Amino acid sequence: MGRRRGPSPGRVNRDHHAGAVGRRDHRAAAASHAEGWTHYLGRLVEAGTRGDAGADDWAAAPQDLDAIKAAEATLAICQLVLRGVAEADYGRATVCPEFSVAQLTDHLIGSVWFLGGAAGAEFPPAAAATTLEARVAAAARPALEAWNLRGLDGAVKLGSNEMPAAAALGIGSIELLVHAWDFAQATGQQVRVPEGLSTHVLEVAGQIITPEVRSGGGFADAVPTGPDANVMDRLIAFTGRNVPAGRTASS
Repeated sequence: MGRRRGPSPGRVNRDHHAGAVGRRDHRAAAASHAEGWTHYLGRLVEAGTRGDAGADDWAAAPQDLDAIKAAEATLAICQLVLRGVAEADYGRATVCPEFSVAQLTDHLIGSVWFLGGAAGAEFPPAAAATTLEARVAAAARPALEAWNLRGLDGAVKLGSNEMPAAAALGIGSIELLVHAWDFAQATGQQVRVPEGLSTHVLEVAGQIITPEVRSGGGFADAVPTGPDANVMDRLIAFTGRNVPAGRTASS
């Protein structure tokens, strides 16, 4: 047998360059994730403590929001609501008749695991005896990191079905934002959502929540809204929920 030849210097250089580019891409994705998380969570904390965080050009421009940024933003909103949930609230009923607050959190974490798994996320063992906010964060962080690394190109498998990657992650934004509202309703809080973000999620919901999905029991029929309803209230009504008078979502 002839001697096995090693890689040429050119091949080594190309491989080294490709590896370096890959590492830079991974670092850039991680930096983007951290930037989005810090931006939205910081603004929401400021809004919660001061009442108004001021204009937000980033979130107000739907064309700048992709499925990953929207997922990060809706997670931050959901986390802020969960921060206001006391242990005494865990057994409270929600607008989802089959779920208490604690059970709805379990449902949401299951959705995050399912959608994160589509991007190849690996999840650590669930920690025992911790807050609902911490449990959702522990599930969401590896899920969003996996999506940042994978990107939104192509399609992913969800169970036995295949769908565009951006649409699949869009389901996560609907779940996080709508369930944030559910948690707030159950615990006497209000959800504050930038209008650009709620508009983006409403557009995604219009593509995902089809008549076929409603007929399968995933969502009730859309509830009519008045001409003065804000975008977040229209999103909530579109998912089949009634918006109580005087308890509108802030958008």
